[in-house]
Amino acid sequence: MRDVRNWKQTKCREARYKAKSLPRAPQCGHNTKSFKCSAIGIQDIRRFYQSFYNNSRKSLQDAFMLKYTSQSNPIMTSRGKVPGSSRKKTTNSYFIQTKQGPVKVCAKTFLEMLGVSDLECKMCVESTFKLVHRPKKTRVETGGQNGHSILPPDRIFGRIEKVIIKRETIITPDEYLSIFREFGQVKILRPEVPVLDWKQTVQVNIKPPGTWHFRFSQAKRFILTKTTKKTALVKGELHYKRDTGVAAIITKRRKSLSSINTTVLESKVPVKCVELADVNNLLGKHHRTDCRERPELVYYKMEIDDTNIDENEPEANDTHNWENVADLEDLVV
Repeated sequence: MRDVRNWKQTKCREARYKAKSLPRAPQCGHNTKSFKCSAIGIQDIRRFYQSFYNNSRKSLQDAFMLKYTSQSNPIMTSRGKVPGSSRKKTTNSYFIQTKQGPVKVCAKTFLEMLGVSDLECKMCVESTFKLVHRPKKTRVETGGQNGHSILPPDRIFGRIEKVIIKRETIITPDEYLSIFREFGQVKILRPEVPVLDWKQTVQVNIKPPGTWHFRFSQAKRFILTKTTKKTALVKGELHYKRDTGVAAIITKRRKSLSSINTTVLESKVPVKCVELADVNNLLGKHHRTDCRERPELVYYKMEIDDTNIDENEPEANDTHNWENVADLEDLVV
């Protein structure tokens, strides 16, 4: 069996990215508010240097440099631009990890501590941060409106709203459904679309995100891989272009994807008695004495009769029962 580690090409690649010399102390002399190069101790330099060269793989070394590098827009000044010169588009900031936390240093100190060239660091940073730059806002023309971008659902919602505004009253839910069916396919929740209890299922089978093998909040990409053992591996990447994460399972002990069995929630959200009392009061004022006999009001009658409305609640002092609506004064609705 061939061992790739003994190949000449592999050994040359490892030797190319191994440490060539000992770490050097900062020579720039910066000790200002912006840079604290001279304040870094020799032990912090040694630990930072060893952490960088612990692995001779270029992808891991690039990820290490990106971890302690940030990029931002340059600060605009009022100085006049020299004719023929180009304006700086981005500003790179470099940090060194110490016992007291990350310390901002100049580019020269950062490169000298790691023993890398300016071109190597620049290519690593620019090739990565170039992918995360947000594009400039541009005016677009969509749907005949210059300067506005409209999603297809927004267009449908606008057409539905135009129909609803022309209706003086809409009493039953079926009236809304008939309007919705004019613009698309309607699927009713629970009879046609089951509501699954994913919240309880995740709590039973999946580890909390805070206990995963990578920092969930800092990950920019999530890579899911299905295995033959009826489980899945999840890998979180901190960068867009560099793959430095480790794939591992996120299910709890003795749990797998095959053990996930989501239950269906049959019960609906209960309506508060105060809200039903307000609906009861509004129907009594609007439809007066024939509110119980009208067939289109059966939906509200069943909801109100199935719930015991407490008339002594302070929010429902102005409510009326179906039998007492005849005593109401004439109202213009």
